[in-house]
Amino acid sequence: MRRLLTRVLSLIPSLIVAVAVGQPGINAMLVASQVVLSLVLPFVIFPLVWLTSSRTMMRVRAPVPARASQKEDAVEAEEDVYLDFSNGWFTAVIGYIMLAVITIANGYVLIVLILGEGT
Repeated sequence: MRRLLTRVLSLIPSLIVAVAVGQPGINAMLVASQVVLSLVLPFVIFPLVWLTSSRTMMRVRAPVPARASQKEDAVEAEEDVYLDFSNGWFTAVIGYIMLAVITIANGYVLIVLILGEGT
């Protein structure tokens, strides 16, 4: 019931625009939402790629069976063994290239709009 209520409430702004201004208003609202999403995307991609490429952030302590052989009579404390789930260099490079392309495209569009050359 709660999910249904929240979904119905989220439709109210769109319904108001549709009733008030019709299809041109819906088109303008759709374009505006896509522009906002495009401008926010670099701020989402950078931390995602950076954190998932970090060996410190993307490691977990290995479960006991995966650790090096443990000797029962050893007096020394065994060093913790970690499993690395970070992105490889290839995946990180692709992520940073996508970030650069999106950021450059957004910068170009903003400059064109500021100069008044866009329609």
